[in-house]
Amino acid sequence: MLFRSMYHSAACMSRLSQKYVCSVCDAEVANAKTNAVKGIEMGDKIVTLTQEEINSQKPSNDKVLKITEFVPTDAIDVTYYESSEYLAADKGGEAVFATFQQALANQNCVAIGTFVSRDHQYTVAIRPKGQHGLVMSYLFAEYEVRECGKWTPVQTNPETVATVEQLIEGQKKEKFTAAAYDPYLAGTRKLI
Repeated sequence: MLFRSMYHSAACMSRLSQKYVCSVCDAEVANAKTNAVKGIEMGDKIVTLTQEEINSQKPSNDKVLKITEFVPTDAIDVTYYESSEYLAADKGGEAVFATFQQALANQNCVAIGTFVSRDHQYTVAIRPKGQHGLVMSYLFAEYEVRECGKWTPVQTNPETVATVEQLIEGQKKEKFTAAAYDPYLAGTRKLI
């Protein structure tokens, strides 16, 4: 994240704060994140939860990445991939990482596992990358990915499709270069 705080003005430089106000009695609730009652609306009822009840559902962080299964590389729809990071071996573990990477690549598969970070359990996919590397990708949960029900079958014209294919062929690159598509970040870094 690039910006962490918002300020009143360049001259004042006082941080802005967010106020929580009751929509019925107009009372301000100080420190609402810890003092307010948390609830979920279910139809015409509101189910309230205490902070202790919420905390009891948090996964324990044993700082272990647990691999539970292996699936073919193409078995995961790309829609489920959220973000990725490289995995690296501690000193002395390089051979184990390289062996695991090579076995995944040879089997054309991905390791599926779980990882706890910041009181949240993530489902992750571990993929081989390069000659000795591994990439861990955080996956969206099933409820976070939905089908798009707005598409309806449409008949296409083969000649029009061929024309569009020619346009694509004329603009197609051999390689994707991510830096070419982020002028905002490059410009902001230059500005800073």
